[in-house]
Amino acid sequence: MNKKRSSQNVWLRPARRLQQYFEATNINEPLIELPIGLWKRLEQIPHQREIAIAHDWLLAADRLKREFRSQLNQFHDAMTSLRDEFDRPQPWQVSPTLRDLLADLEALADDFTDVKFDSSTHVLSVTTEPITLLAVELGPFEIQLHCRELQSGQCSPYRVVALEPNPSSTNDEVTHPHVQSESLCEGDGRQAIAAALAQGRIHDFFVIVANLLRTYNEGSPYVGLDDWFGTLCDDCGDLRSSDAIVSCGQCIGSICEDCIDRCAGCDENTCRGCLEACPGCDDYCCSGCLSTCVDCDTTCCPSCLTDSERCPDCHEAQAESDEYESFPPAEPSAPETSITVQSECLGKTAVPA
Repeated sequence: MNKKRSSQNVWLRPARRLQQYFEATNINEPLIELPIGLWKRLEQIPHQREIAIAHDWLLAADRLKREFRSQLNQFHDAMTSLRDEFDRPQPWQVSPTLRDLLADLEALADDFTDVKFDSSTHVLSVTTEPITLLAVELGPFEIQLHCRELQSGQCSPYRVVALEPNPSSTNDEVTHPHVQSESLCEGDGRQAIAAALAQGRIHDFFVIVANLLRTYNEGSPYVGLDDWFGTLCDDCGDLRSSDAIVSCGQCIGSICEDCIDRCAGCDENTCRGCLEACPGCDDYCCSGCLSTCVDCDTTCCPSCLTDSERCPDCHEAQAESDEYESFPPAEPSAPETSITVQSECLGKTAVPA
């Protein structure tokens, strides 16, 4: 009996504050939150898939197709939920009694490892146990109910924060298949969560959210658990395991083993975007190994650039020029003289007597 009374004393002040929040809550006219983020992503994916197909990156194109289907399903569910909210009456708003709130807080303390109420930030929070889904360890999560947002009529006045985050390797904001940027994709639990908050059933609210975190719906994840570990290749866009990814020595990009190449000059791992063909031998070299011809500014590999820092064409042209200048000029020939031959016999003209 004394233990129970002591527990009630611990939660009495938070319960009174919560009662004030719920009395001032206006949930019957919630703010409409359109799934703008999902729509923007749906606009991006088709363009990215066209690029992948144009470059013959079939694995990346297939991954983008799967992502588009997943995002489309989430967008459809979000729009359906919005439509259903207009078709059905909003849950009746009930101001919980002080006794109900005390009982809920005590039940939360029994069900969760850590329950806190911060009067300075107006946040009531609970901490789940470490969550593991399909052998992927996601760590514990803190579910935070922001009471000020509850008063303003926000549709989702809570955050889901990963305390020991193990995010998807493709998106640091996804800490759980159904949590992105600390926002939970509620799915079928949307109406149950809204009803619990409208009626001040805070224990039910936290239990519903925690159970959603313990569940994996492979039909509508932000990132599927099959793709949780891995790195996207910056060249082809394919998702590979970390041991199949190599870093480019020039741009430090993450390139898969199928896309990585080697510089003919230094033999370092280099992505195709950082390689340039030498016009002299058609070998591909990185920018660090290429040098510029002093005459025509053509970039050449070390084996093609001569000691005079000229490309093969300019070297040949210079050699021909040097050879021409070193050839001795021909001596001028004597001018031709014309000889006039006159007859030794001169004709005589008869003079009449």
